[in-house]
Order: sequence, then C-alpha cells, then structure tokens
Amino acid sequence: AIDSSVKRSTQPRISLKEALNLSKEAADTDPLTGFYNRGKFDSDINDFCREYSEQTTESSLAALIMFDIDHFKRFNDDFGHQKGDEVIKLVAKKVKENLTDKAKVYRYGGEEFCITAYFETINDLVAFAECIRQEIAKLAIRKKQDVNNKRAISASFGLAMLRPFTKSSVLVERADRALYIAKTHGRKDRKSVV
Repeated sequence: AIDSSVKRSTQPRISLKEALNLSKEAADTDPLTGFYNRGKFDSDINDFCREYSEQTTESSLAALIMFDIDHFKRFNDDFGHQKGDEVIKLVAKKVKENLTDKAKVYRYGGEEFCITAYFETINDLVAFAECIRQEIAKLAIRKKQDVNNKRAISASFGLAMLRPFTKSSVLVERADRALYIAKTHGRKDRKSVV
C-alpha cells in the first residue's frame, strides 16, 4: 500500500516538472519559425560570450552571424502579410536544413535572425554563412492569383568574430554593423565580416 501511494505522489511532480519545462520552452521559442526568440537571445548571448572567454584554449572560433531578409517590407506590401509570414517560414526551413550541431538560431525581430556558433577557422565561418545565403537565394514566392508574378528571396549577412572578454553588447553591435555594411554594398549576394 505504501509503494502505490509513493508512486502516485511522485507522478504529479514529474508531470508538473514536464509541464514547467514545456512552458519554458514555449516561452523561449518563436512560434512562426521554431527558432529561439529575442528574449532567449538576450539571455544566451551573455552566456555565449562568458563561456568563450572562460575557455582555456582558443582552439575554436566563436561568432555571431546576424542576417535579415532583403526588402522584406516589399513582400508584405506587395503580397500581403500572410505571404510575408510564408517567406519567413521558408527562410527558417532553409536555415534549419543547413545548421551545424554547434549552432543556435534566434529570430531577433521581424525578418532579422541571429546565429551563435563555433567554427574551426574563419574560412569555415564564411563558408557556413555563404551556404545559408545561397540556399535562401534559391527561394522565391508568388501570388496565388498571378503565377507569373514571382519574387526572389535573398538575405544579407553580418559576421562578427568573438574575441575573449568581449561584452555581448559589443559583439551584437559589431555584427549589426557588419550587416549594415553588407546591405549598403548591394545586399543580395553580400556578407560582411568584422
């Protein structure tokens, strides 16, 4: 009789713990993309910088990749907000298909995304971002009523390498500046590294 009452009393706690974990996960996740959201990014970026600074060796390169969908407002204006959401979902799918296990993706806001990741070399970092950029460039969206009215999707990328003891705000500012440089130099096939 005691065994069954112990089992019954621990079972609700497990369910409550699972419910809390699910609730936390839902609170940290962007519902449109399935990526982590801005609140989770703000929390994680501090840990990312701190953990990299605490490493005893610099055997890997840590980086923040910031990218956004070029001319996104035009998708919403010309095709409607539902198609705009579809563009975001298509981009998210391409990003997921090309992720490494050492990367975390966040929807930073609107059509802007961030990836924190570790790489062996700067060439690996650039190749990773370029691969995602090229995959996104293969995407296009069209109006339901006019199949000939198709618009290509592209994204610009800003890459910032993390240096030991860099504050998270400085890293984000550098990635944002790199993204701005990429956008001012032609968007579509541009990325900038700082």
